[in-house]
Amino acid sequence: MKRLSVAVSLTILTWACDVGSRTPSPTSPSAPPAPAAPRATYTLSGIVSEVTSTGYHRPVEGARVEEINLHLPVWVWTDKNGFYSIPGRHAGTLSLSVTLEGYEAGKRDVAINGDTQLDIQLVPRATFTLSGVVFEVTPTGLQVTVEGVWVTESYFHAGVWTDRNGFYSFRGPFGTGLNDSIGVSKEGYESGWRDVTINGDTRLDVQIVRR
Repeated sequence: MKRLSVAVSLTILTWACDVGSRTPSPTSPSAPPAPAAPRATYTLSGIVSEVTSTGYHRPVEGARVEEINLHLPVWVWTDKNGFYSIPGRHAGTLSLSVTLEGYEAGKRDVAINGDTQLDIQLVPRATFTLSGVVFEVTPTGLQVTVEGVWVTESYFHAGVWTDRNGFYSFRGPFGTGLNDSIGVSKEGYESGWRDVTINGDTRLDVQIVRR
């Protein structure tokens, strides 16, 4: 009986030593990878101006300067000195759009490889007149001008009354090729709209129909 106990003890001891020899020794934890260096960013800035008749570059306030090649557009407005600044730009080529009511839209591409200055010149839109006569057609086929018609111009959201000759007129920096609309309304008449494309001084006569 004692021999059996000794044999069992030796077997257990041998198994314990064998398992211990197969247990992996602890290793030091690996160091985390070094964080990637942040990409350098730069500031794009400049002056938006227009050239006067005397050749002076006059700063333009309130122009919207927009980076247009982004999924999320970034834009700023020029201050009273015509200055704009867009920080946080990465190296590469950017496309800018500059817009302001009364001026032709400007677009510029610029290469960024450091803090960059880009001055932009805006060109005022040409000033044209959109005018015409509002009239009705009588049962006998005679065209008669209508006084007191409210005429609405959609681009500038302006409105005027026709005079006693049925005449209306709008003058402003419409720009060549601008698609505009004219609305007419007067008590006792059907209201309506007419589309017109501005190409220089433009005339649009509009017929109004009684209800």
